Amino acid sequence: TRLPPTLVLHGAQDWIVPVSNARALESFLQARGVPHEVMIYPGEGHGFSGTAQADADRRVAAFLDRHLRR
Repeated sequence: TRLPPTLVLHGAQDWIVPVSNARALESFLQARGVPHEVMIYPGEGHGFSGTAQADADRRVAAFLDRHLRR
């Protein structure tokens, strides 16, 4: 099965979905050669705020531009 490019944005202090899940997903994608990007935001929880939110917005726009523009 071919997997799409994947963007993982995760808060290091997320108590709902542990950051270990993001690291496991990163390993899974890396092992299969799937294009991916991972950003773990220190001090952020399940949602982002302030500069982390602004950075996440920028990363999402850049990721979509790279992978969806034809």
